[in-house]
Amino acid sequence: MRISSSMLYVNAAAQINSLQAQLVHTQQEISSGSSILTPADNPVAAAQALVVTQTQADNTQFTANRQSATNSLSQEETTLQSVTTLIQNAQTAIVNAGNASFTLQQRQAIATGLQGGLSQLVGLANAQDGNGNYLFSGYQSSSLPFSVSATGAQYNGDQGQTSVQVGVSQQMAISDSGSSVFENNVTGNGTFTSAAAAANIGSGVVSSGSVVNATALTGDNYSVAFSGIQTAAAGANTGNGTVSPGTIADAKGLNGHTYSLNFNAGGTTYDIVDTTSGTTVSSGNSYQAGQAITVGGAQVNVTGNPAAGDQFTVVANPTTYTVSDITNPASVTVPPANQAYVSGQSIAFDGLQFNVSGSPSNGDTFTLNPSAKQSVFTTLTSLINLLNTPSGSGVATETNLTNGLNTANNNLSSALNNVLTVRASIGARLNELTSLNTEGANQDLQYSSTLQSLQDVNDVQAISQLAQQQTTLTAAQQSFVKISGLSLFNYIN
Repeated sequence: MRISSSMLYVNAAAQINSLQAQLVHTQQEISSGSSILTPADNPVAAAQALVVTQTQADNTQFTANRQSATNSLSQEETTLQSVTTLIQNAQTAIVNAGNASFTLQQRQAIATGLQGGLSQLVGLANAQDGNGNYLFSGYQSSSLPFSVSATGAQYNGDQGQTSVQVGVSQQMAISDSGSSVFENNVTGNGTFTSAAAAANIGSGVVSSGSVVNATALTGDNYSVAFSGIQTAAAGANTGNGTVSPGTIADAKGLNGHTYSLNFNAGGTTYDIVDTTSGTTVSSGNSYQAGQAITVGGAQVNVTGNPAAGDQFTVVANPTTYTVSDITNPASVTVPPANQAYVSGQSIAFDGLQFNVSGSPSNGDTFTLNPSAKQSVFTTLTSLINLLNTPSGSGVATETNLTNGLNTANNNLSSALNNVLTVRASIGARLNELTSLNTEGANQDLQYSSTLQSLQDVNDVQAISQLAQQQTTLTAAQQSFVKISGLSLFNYIN
């Protein structure tokens, strides 16, 4: 094969250029630290590196999202911690207000403090984050959640919960609606509420009650009515005297004792004996037909002509109660009418149980209704109104205060439990974010390791290859010089 001079030069230049390109490529790999300068260097590894890089970028974004979620939840938790303190302070105020020695002015002072707490609570419910968004408006983050109303505060937001993507397939709520935090509070014991009628005049105090058989609950509305002073004539009476039904003369004086009106010779005088304690209350009382006789807070009168030795008994306390199913008047599951009343003794029917203590007066009524939802603002407003209402000096007003304070305390306990439940949910979410952050950091390290194995240059191998390429290039250049210098004229003498 004949090799021309031009071919020699062209082939040599191409070879030297190729060697120089290889040398430059190796130098770029060493200087950049990457073995993939273009996808053509390693198409498979380049494709894998692209996927891993995108996944790592997503993981970085999830990390930023988790930090944002942590900030939002931490701010909400701080706000609800203050809400918890305010509710607990209100519960303490209820205990103080129940002091029987407190005057109206002292209770009004407590009400003033509670009014300030209510204003603070509304302020916390309208808290904003660093971007000016309201924490408890749901999706309506630019709208004021609560506005003050006659019943406390009205919610203006919705039920939405803002969520962010915190993982590949996981979203997390970073807020809670104001309705779920401040209005999702069940009244009473959570199943039913017990309350005294406002018109009650006795000293009966109703308990919050409990559920003893959930399967027997009906969800009906009930009333428990007490009937009055019990009177009776002894069976051995020989005169024609009759005793009237009893009425309340002094509700505070009702003591549940049984009294006997014992008529003396001629039926013109009588003695009052407390048969429960065995003591004589008074003796030689002048008898006038139809005249009111007061014993143990109860009032009766005797008419006609009692004979010597005739007796009449008076029980100074309502001794019976009747349960009525208001929703289903034909119910046969409630107790029969005129059940014997014992202060503090449990009254149970239709799966629920409660008790009334003290001395209810004739006609006093207590209601049992299914629990409902009540805003903590409404609870505090009702409590403030109760403490600002003059209580007077009678047993009825004192009892109404006690029943009202018990109701407020039950409702505040429900509100506190609800806030603590929300805080527990926030704590669980914060713990989950901590775990996801740990997992995300580990994944980031794994992604970096994978990219390093796909892209990074093996320094020892690259430097060795560079030295070899430099030697090869030098040899090629030098050999070209020698070959290009060959000529027949060098051999002619």
